[in-house]
Amino acid sequence: PLAPVGDGRVIDFLDSIAHDKAGTRCWAFRRYGFDHWFAAALRDTASVDLALATDQVVAAQPATLTATLYGYSSAGAVNPDHATRIAVNGTQVGDFYYDGQATCTASCSVAGVLLAANNTVSFQQLLQPGVPNDYAYLEEFTLAYTRALAPVNSSLCFNGQAGSNNYEVGNFPAGAAFRVADVTAPADPVLLTGAVITNGAGGYGLRFGGYSAAGARYAVAENA
Repeated sequence: PLAPVGDGRVIDFLDSIAHDKAGTRCWAFRRYGFDHWFAAALRDTASVDLALATDQVVAAQPATLTATLYGYSSAGAVNPDHATRIAVNGTQVGDFYYDGQATCTASCSVAGVLLAANNTVSFQQLLQPGVPNDYAYLEEFTLAYTRALAPVNSSLCFNGQAGSNNYEVGNFPAGAAFRVADVTAPADPVLLTGAVITNGAGGYGLRFGGYSAAGARYAVAENA
């Protein structure tokens, strides 16, 4: 049960989140009564480079990088005594300031045009006046970006938006046959019919419509 919705919005991209593999290293806080996992140790002015993959980025849309850091050293009267500079593929995108032995979570904007399939995200401590040494830990970071509705290995699952919408999934091989299903309830998928084949700027694909008060989850796949 499905047909394109004539007066619905046409959506061909949605939000996506890429995240680092946090917790790959362990810093034992046993003397403080608990253990802690972190992604990278940051020391003075040394730069730490971490890889992060993104795919089908819509370059015209901005992204948001969010990082959680923990200050290890403390410089007493200097406030803030920590500063972390973040760069994406060599371009500075933000400086995060925080103080003492505490957790800091902060975000900065990243231009979509800076992103590639494989990205290098760099973290570097900036010594503040009166701070001889700056030690901190990167707990984790995420990059929220806009992703085109395009398949991975001939299939795509995504969360739709609330209301009445058309979804256009492109970049399939020409002549491909498709199946579309509502998989909001994974144990009870519903096969949908009535999708329209498209051949536009986004490549060969299909458009289908649907209505959901809260937003359904859809699966699109090329027939084997």
